[in-house]
Amino acid sequence: MASPDEAEIPRWTRAGTAFLGGAGSALVATVPAALRVVEAGGFFDRWTALAACTMLPATAMVFILRGARRGLASFSGPAVVARVAALLSWALSLLVFFTAFGTLLRQKTHHHALAGVTFAITALVASVVLALVWHRIAAFFAGRGSTTQRVALAAAAGSLLVFFLALGTSLARGAAEGKASPLGACVVDLLAVTIASGLFSRPEITRSRWLAAAGPPLAIGVLALGLIVVRRAEVNVESFAGAPAHLWMLAAMSR
Repeated sequence: MASPDEAEIPRWTRAGTAFLGGAGSALVATVPAALRVVEAGGFFDRWTALAACTMLPATAMVFILRGARRGLASFSGPAVVARVAALLSWALSLLVFFTAFGTLLRQKTHHHALAGVTFAITALVASVVLALVWHRIAAFFAGRGSTTQRVALAAAAGSLLVFFLALGTSLARGAAEGKASPLGACVVDLLAVTIASGLFSRPEITRSRWLAAAGPPLAIGVLALGLIVVRRAEVNVESFAGAPAHLWMLAAMSR
């Protein structure tokens, strides 16, 4: 049976399953981070605290990925190669910028919460600006021949592959030397949230009414339990240093 269009699904069902998807994604995606910081405390406490501070971003990611399905319709027509090349180039430029800016913040800023907020705001602005730039570039290549578009796509895909090979080599070298890599931890955690949110944004979940009813209670429970753990006096936010992507939210929750 074909999935109904999302516009035909009641709003309360879409909202409820989004909260369920956010809570479920947070619980699944924070397992690697919890395992990295488990030596500083019990696994359950670490896991619930990390899940609580990940739930809201994960819920937003579920909404974004649902909308992305509709946006994929724009990747059709004669200029599809140019659009895909621009998308890959946008992703590569963001990864390069995030890596360079994150490294700079790590070297110059010792206040983890301030660095996290600065990184989040700058990343949002950079994402929008670079999207506009690559949109214009895609429009330029769309007016060129198919051979030029294919060359641009090959260059973008090759550059992205080189970046991931270089990143993987750097992470492997750090692991071999026994050095924890904050960049590697961030990459793993972001990929985990993205993959988990993608699974929980599937149409089968979006249209389920009983999952929609279970969503808000689960989300409230995850947030409440996480807040209880984080606000306990004996829990030190700095002990979560092995999960750098979560530190700014943990610091905000502990206040």
